[in-house]
Amino acid sequence: MTSNLSGADAHHVASALEAGCEELITFDAKIRKYDTKIATLGLRVTTGDQTRQLPPDPPPDKPKVSAYELAKAGQDDLFAGLESANAESELDEELPPEVAE
Repeated sequence: MTSNLSGADAHHVASALEAGCEELITFDAKIRKYDTKIATLGLRVTTGDQTRQLPPDPPPDKPKVSAYELAKAGQDDLFAGLESANAESELDEELPPEVAE
């Protein structure tokens, strides 16, 4: 089977098998040509629009919130509450003399 695949294509198939994938999603016609043989190894070769792994419908769009609505709710700063994990240590460090001037 893999003797007819290029080295890179065989590597993709082998990587998917090693990772325990159920599907190999590809538009590569050379790999798809051997889909039946590859399926005997437990790997389904498919295209992105035919995959069984993704939901059939895209998730619904999140409601858009305007800056006005955020401000009205008291969240006028989009980054409020986000702090660097080492913010205090950064503030305590002294700047080198050449930078401090």
